[in-house]
Amino acid sequence: MTSSEEIATFAQELLAEHNRLRDQFGGVNDLELDAELSSKAQAHADSLAARQCKLENSTDESVGENLYYLESDDGKYTAKHIVDYWLRRSNFDHKTKPRTTNHFTQIVWKSSEKLGVGVSRAANGAVYVAAFYSPRGNVVNYLDENVLMKDAAQTDAGAGSSSDNQNDVRMNLKLFKIKIYNKF
Repeated sequence: MTSSEEIATFAQELLAEHNRLRDQFGGVNDLELDAELSSKAQAHADSLAARQCKLENSTDESVGENLYYLESDDGKYTAKHIVDYWLRRSNFDHKTKPRTTNHFTQIVWKSSEKLGVGVSRAANGAVYVAAFYSPRGNVVNYLDENVLMKDAAQTDAGAGSSSDNQNDVRMNLKLFKIKIYNKF
């Protein structure tokens, strides 16, 4: 099981990664960690871990959601790795504004103000992470007004090299069997 201290530390790290991207790519207000939303996210992560199942979106339509699942020999995970993986799953190229909603757009969604984080470890060692957002993002008709992009030159300067990121991905994929799903 994951201790409440580990979850609290991880939640702060995940919040920092979200806010770094929100500033870098849109210059929008920081998200705030919310206890009630974290409680909902934790309940969902615990449910998934207890059932040791594939990722399933919660039934709470009032929240936005990014989910993460990790199986590895050591069960280690970092907030940066998870957020970077959500970006890669979104096929985000750091230069072009997305035309559809995805993991990235939920992270930087301007009208989302709160983040809830839940982490649970299953009996088999798999780790489940649930990130809930409020107000919910990824509303298709509101993409243009909620996903803002700073100048591409600014974003490229802070994004790191794509070959470094690709090497990280290759290395991580060798170590981990990962499945990701996102609630749109």
